[in-house]
Amino acid sequence: MSSPDHTPTRRCSKCGAEYPASTEYFRRQKGGKYGLTSRCKSCLNLIHQDWLANGGRTWMKEWSHSEAGSRKRKRYRDTHQEKIRKYDNRPDVKANRRLIRSRYNARHKDELKAKRQKPEFKIAMVVRRAKSAERTTEARQCAYCHKTFYCPRAQKNRYCSRSCSKLGSNNPQWLHGKSTEEYPAVWNRKLRRMIRERDSYTCAICGSCGRDVHHIDYNKTNCSPGNLIVLCHSCHSKTNTNRSYWQAFFENIKADPSGVIGQVCMALGIEDGVEETQHERA
Repeated sequence: MSSPDHTPTRRCSKCGAEYPASTEYFRRQKGGKYGLTSRCKSCLNLIHQDWLANGGRTWMKEWSHSEAGSRKRKRYRDTHQEKIRKYDNRPDVKANRRLIRSRYNARHKDELKAKRQKPEFKIAMVVRRAKSAERTTEARQCAYCHKTFYCPRAQKNRYCSRSCSKLGSNNPQWLHGKSTEEYPAVWNRKLRRMIRERDSYTCAICGSCGRDVHHIDYNKTNCSPGNLIVLCHSCHSKTNTNRSYWQAFFENIKADPSGVIGQVCMALGIEDGVEETQHERA
């Protein structure tokens, strides 16, 4: 380390005083001698106070909103895009901006509230949102219902809503329109009431109260009592997925001789769970 006697000094170009060349007496300047300004901190503070007293802040604000100021800002942003992006992403800069914004909002709360209530402010905000939406969104045609909808350009939506994206062949549970097939004439209220009373209105999966009648082999035309079982609405919706598992599950229930369905199957002589109804025999 150098001794205090060999510490370099720097003379202020305004007041002529000589001080040690350090940040205690001078401000930092990248292109200056020793990386410091040519004027000391005291002189710079006096210059800034005179500038404020002569309306410098007002002049700077007016100039920044003028056409010349707008051109200079745009030119600077275009030539220093990477530098500005890195500066804006700094955590300390973001935290400082949030602090400044919160202090300003708290200090001018009533003024801002009155400004937002003005009709011209509301009109300006509507116009601003419309311009922003026009830049970031585009009109598209739904691939299912062919309606026109607006979507952000960055997204790859082909449908106007979630319901359209899950209808028809777009649904992962699509079975080539099997749900639109008609039930046979034997599938009526009397048959469904008989199955509910047979199973005591009890869901075969969870044991709660059930009113839905389910086809074990998922064949609508097979309405034999041995192929029908009572489920609650929640469990009935579960059986629409993984059908092979649920079919085997219900087949095991049918094979149990102690159960009601197993007794019905044994009385009717059903072994594989598929039997033609009396209506089909006729």
